Amino acid sequence: MPRSSLLAWPAALAAAVCSTWEMWRPRLEPQETRTGMCVVSASGDGQVPFGSFVTPLLGDASATAGRAMLWAIPSALVVVGFLTAVGSPARAAGSGRRVAGLLILIAVAAPLSPLHFDADACAMVPVLSGHWFALVGEAGEAEELWLLVAAALVLLATQATGEAAPASPAARRAAALAIDYLIVADLVTIALGGFLDTGYGLLGMVDPRLILDEPVRLLLLPVVVVYALTGRTFGKRIVRIEVVSTETGRWPGWRAAAVRAVVFPGLVLIPEFGLVALAVDTLWWLVDGHPLHDRLSGTTVKRAEDDLLWR
Repeated sequence: MPRSSLLAWPAALAAAVCSTWEMWRPRLEPQETRTGMCVVSASGDGQVPFGSFVTPLLGDASATAGRAMLWAIPSALVVVGFLTAVGSPARAAGSGRRVAGLLILIAVAAPLSPLHFDADACAMVPVLSGHWFALVGEAGEAEELWLLVAAALVLLATQATGEAAPASPAARRAAALAIDYLIVADLVTIALGGFLDTGYGLLGMVDPRLILDEPVRLLLLPVVVVYALTGRTFGKRIVRIEVVSTETGRWPGWRAAAVRAVVFPGLVLIPEFGLVALAVDTLWWLVDGHPLHDRLSGTTVKRAEDDLLWR
């Protein structure tokens, strides 16, 4: 391993640790007590078109990124990336790109909360409005900056190996996941909105503090798993990827599809345990681009050879 890589890896880990420390520091310091009161309007005035459509995605993305930093997931990403580079230099470049991409994704997603409050107007700021984007830009703090530094150092450490990283459908998989999330979230909102408050994302739907009072929230789990069973969801059709068996290169069958769907996204939506399941699945993916739910089900994702939407 080049000397530059040996220096860059510990520096990247230190930056990732600093990101988590910046998350914990305000929680460990005495907080200033502020008093005041205003009446917050719950009306939909000032709503931006499509703002409510993307609110669940933004809410869950921001919450997940914040918890990831709080639980030192970025540090774990860097450690796994380093171990992969040491154990398999041929995979270093690909693993490094995946680690850096996730660090950047966490840094970008963390400030995207739909719950930005305008104290002067005493109102929630409409999602996707100009004021909302301004507040998102201001919300980027030291923890996000440290993650961007860590991502740059990881790229420096791994690209110095000179190994070419193989093509990966990671970007297409991420796009398909975002599309499918929006579809499921809004279908659930339409179906259950009359029975309960769906809040700011699917993760809020399975809040353990609310399930006992509203068991209907548990309906989300089978809906998501069944939607993912086919392996060719609407999002995957849009970006032209499909799930196939690693042995035959064809449709893997219902058993493999069920294992895959239960592990992801099923386990990810389990209250409290979900982030752990997501972290394990993601850490496995860093090694060679195949997450744990691919390996357990004997499947992989490849570019589809058929048309845009239908077989």
